[in-house]
Amino acid sequence: MKRWGEAVGTIFLSAVVVTASWAYQSDVNATPVGEASLADKSAVSLSCQRSLDMPRRPSREWRVATGIRASSWQWVEPAKRVGQVRVSVVNAEPGRAQVRPIGRIPTMTDPDQVAGRSATLAAINGDFFDTLPKGDALPQGALITDTRPIFVPAGWSRVVTWNANNRLRTTHVSLDASLATASQSWPVDALNDPTVRGRQIAVMNADWHRTHVPDGMAGVVVKGETVVARYPNSKDLKVPRGGYIIVADSVDALPSLVVDDRVELELSYTSSNHQDIVHAAGHGGIALREGQLERICSPYESIPRPRSMLAWNEDGRIWLLAASSGLPDAADGIRRGGLTKEELARVARTLGATTAVVLDGGGSTALFARKGARTKRMDMPPESWLRPVPIVWQLLGS
Repeated sequence: MKRWGEAVGTIFLSAVVVTASWAYQSDVNATPVGEASLADKSAVSLSCQRSLDMPRRPSREWRVATGIRASSWQWVEPAKRVGQVRVSVVNAEPGRAQVRPIGRIPTMTDPDQVAGRSATLAAINGDFFDTLPKGDALPQGALITDTRPIFVPAGWSRVVTWNANNRLRTTHVSLDASLATASQSWPVDALNDPTVRGRQIAVMNADWHRTHVPDGMAGVVVKGETVVARYPNSKDLKVPRGGYIIVADSVDALPSLVVDDRVELELSYTSSNHQDIVHAAGHGGIALREGQLERICSPYESIPRPRSMLAWNEDGRIWLLAASSGLPDAADGIRRGGLTKEELARVARTLGATTAVVLDGGGSTALFARKGARTKRMDMPPESWLRPVPIVWQLLGS
C-alpha cells in the first residue's frame, strides 16, 4: 500500500562483509567475499551463507529477573574488515514473561521511556515504519493491544502476536468492519490509517493520537451514532469526543450519509489462521521458520548492519536479539556494523529458537534490559543516539 513520505532511517551501504567462521555452528562455511564480487549473484549467495566467529561464552551476562537473563557477545572479526561486532540477547524461560507492543498511532515513542517503566524487564524496537507529512509515523503492520484494534491498514498485514495461550505466533490480520444505516451498509477498509486511496474508506477514532486528520481528505463526522457534519475537503478536522470520522481520498468515495443520519459502526478484525489474539504488531518478515532459515539473500541483505529480531520456540521460550558494532556512533552520525538478517537468525537458532521475525534495524535498533534498579542499553553505549519509533515491544514478568 502506498504511504506518504519516505521511510525514516539512514541506509548505509557498506562495502564490508563478515568473513569469519563460527566453529560450533553447523551452517556451511563459505569463501570470503570482497567488495568487487557483491554484484555477482553466486558471490552474494556465498556471503549470505558464511559462518560467524561468535565466542561460545558471552562477554557480559546478568540476571534480569527469575528465569530471565541478559547476555552480550562482543568480538572482533579476524579479517578486520568489519571490526567490532556485538550481539545482545534477552532470554526468558517458558512461563516467565509475556510481551506486548506499545504504540500511540501515529506518534513516536522513545524506547528508553518504555524500558524505564517500573514493570518493564526489557524493551526492543518494533515494526518498520513510514513517515507522514508532519513528521509522525505509521507502522507498516497492524497494532492490536488487549484484543482491541488500534491501527489496521487496508488489506492484509503480517503481524507477530501474543495469543490467549501465552505464546508468540505469526499471522496476517485484516480489518473486519462496516458502517450501516437502516437501509444501507458499507465496508470499512482501514482503521486509523489515512493513506486510503481510490474507493477505500477509513475510520479515524480516539486512538488516532494526532487528534486532527490530515488536511484535504473528505470526511464524515459521527458523534455517538449520529452524523453531525460532512466535509468534501477537510482542514483542521478533529476527531470528536465520543465519536469518529469516516475519511476517504475523495468525496465520491464516502458513504452517502447526510447530517442527522443514524449510523452504526461494527469494528473488528480477522486473522488468516483464526488466532485468538491478545496483542499484535507488524514485522519485517520471517527469518527462521520451524527451525529452518528463510534465505534472505540479495546484495543489500548481504551487508552487515544493525539488526533487531524477536524469536521464540514451541516450549514458550522468548528471545529479544540485537546486532550492532557496540561502538559509539561515528562522527558523521551513521551507525555501522552488525550482522545480516540471516546471520542474526542463525544466532537465534543456535540459542534454541525455532521462529524469528525481523524487526526494524539500522538506526532504529535498540535493546534495553533491566539491571538491578536501573535499565541498561545493550546494543550500544548509553550515550548513543536513540531514534524514536512508533512501536516498542515490552517484555513483562508473567
